[in-house]
Amino acid sequence: MCANKIKYLTECIKYQKILFSPLKKDGFVPESGSEVFVRNIPVEDTETDLLKFFETVGEIFQIRLMMEEDGINNRGFAYVTYINPAGAKRAVNILNNVAYQGKYFLQIEASLNNCRLFLGGIPTVKNKDQVWQELYKNGIKNIVDVIMYRSYTDRAENRGFVFVEFQTHEEAAYVRAKYAKTLRLWNNAVIVDWSVPIPPIDNEVLNTVKVIYLRNLDVSETPEEFQAKILNFTDRRNVEKVFKFKNYAFVHLRTRQQAEDMKMLLEG
Repeated sequence: MCANKIKYLTECIKYQKILFSPLKKDGFVPESGSEVFVRNIPVEDTETDLLKFFETVGEIFQIRLMMEEDGINNRGFAYVTYINPAGAKRAVNILNNVAYQGKYFLQIEASLNNCRLFLGGIPTVKNKDQVWQELYKNGIKNIVDVIMYRSYTDRAENRGFVFVEFQTHEEAAYVRAKYAKTLRLWNNAVIVDWSVPIPPIDNEVLNTVKVIYLRNLDVSETPEEFQAKILNFTDRRNVEKVFKFKNYAFVHLRTRQQAEDMKMLLEG
């Protein structure tokens, strides 16, 4: 489908070989859903071998082939990013059924495009800005956001961990590979790993949700007190169940419309 007329560029960074379109240097970033995750790659194959196979269903933006420490053999998996989600969808639907190099069948699936890392072992007395600045001092400078949750019992402290958001999966993967075993903040060893991504949910499924989630509630408020407060916003007959634990709660309504009405009242 896509003739190879693009002069692709290549680079090597720790544990990765990357082949990419010149569009990357122009600041182009494909929209979410444009990437696929590929398994079962022969260990001796290169990013160029993968390009020849995957460009048959769409224009490639980038291929990131994960490498062993010796830099010679690959680790059997890669991330292939197309210019748009349509290319990624075709790769999943078509290429899973096409023999790679005439004899192998790769396992190809949509990538969740996780851009968020979990950092554990953060001193509980530090705030969001302090964590951000300390990461910057340690060479991690491409951060989009630091997500921190406060302690249930002492709002002046955090829970000992944060989530760090990057613009792209590639940036997050690079930081994880480089700092997974070496990052120290304030002289504390820090755990660096992927956060658990939230899988995409179809809009048809979302339109059936009848449960409202609330957080940052008063931990001293009892479940009974919270339920009484919720019933000020709707008829008791509309509520199927109320669950409150520590600083968060779930309110189950009987219909989607009732849930939307309550959400609007609570936000107002």
